[in-house]
This record gives sequence, C-alpha cells and structure tokens, in this order.
Amino acid sequence: MTLSTQTDSSLQTPPPPKTRRPLAITIAGLVIFLVALLYIGIALLLVLSGAVRLSLSSSQIFAPPESADLFTDAGELLAIVILFFIFGVVLLLIGIGFLQLHRWAWVAAMTWLTLSLLFELVTLYTSEETAISTGFAIVLVFMLNSADVRRAFGILRREHESAPLTPLESINRH
Repeated sequence: MTLSTQTDSSLQTPPPPKTRRPLAITIAGLVIFLVALLYIGIALLLVLSGAVRLSLSSSQIFAPPESADLFTDAGELLAIVILFFIFGVVLLLIGIGFLQLHRWAWVAAMTWLTLSLLFELVTLYTSEETAISTGFAIVLVFMLNSADVRRAFGILRREHESAPLTPLESINRH
C-alpha cells in the first residue's frame, strides 16, 4: 500500500512557481489606487459637506441661453463631482487589473497617463499654473515602459532588450 501511495504522489506535478511582481508594478498600482481614492474622496466630501446638491432642476444646472456659460455655478460643481466619481471608479478598476497583471490594465494605464499628460500640457501652456502631477505622470510612464513591467504584462519585447530565452523561444529562433 505504501508503494502505491508513493507512485501516486510522484505522478503529481508540483504547482507552478509564483512569479514575483516587479516593484515598479506594485508602486504604480498603489499610485493608481491612491489617485482613485483621492478622486472618489473629493467627490464624496463635496456631496457630504452639502456643497453639492444632487437634486437640482435643469434650470439650476444649465445657464440661461443668453449667458456665455454652459453651466450655473451649482451645475458646474455637480458636473465636477460626477466626473471625479467616474474617474475614481475607472482608476480603481484599472488599479485592480493592474495589480492582477491583466494586459488590458497596462494598456488602460498607459492610455490614461497619455491623456492626462496631454491635458496637463495644454493646461500649462494656457495658464500660469504649474502641475506637480505632470512629473509623477512622466515617472509612471517610464516605469510602465521598463522591460520588466512590459514582460510581466506580456507586452512584446524590443529587439535591443536582453531577456532570458525560454526553451520554446530558443527552438523557434532557428
């Protein structure tokens, strides 16, 4: 009986080794989570403080036709709260997918960073404000484009990058 137990246990394959997530992915994922929580927190704070009323009529949201503005002050604040909440939820989903190493999350994070950088560049040129978040976004773009991060997400390697070959890759090269 002990012989059959040894045979059964020797036929089982060991579980695959857990791959370590690169530190850049953990840092970027945490930054994405913090920004998401910041967006959601600001939206909730504005609603809970009473600064934004959620039960506005359309005449309280939209400015009169003779006005040059689209929204009234209350309508503009409501639009900002809605956008902040939506941005926060989207970033939260990206952060979850990012930490779980889903390929779509890498693409979504890069797209988000690209759009935010473009928006911040336009803001920097049209106003005299400076944006510290531009520096963070640039650092995150470099982190997400590192070879280890792209490899972890299954993004194609560039020719000049050195990477260990798997047995199947070494067969396919020749």
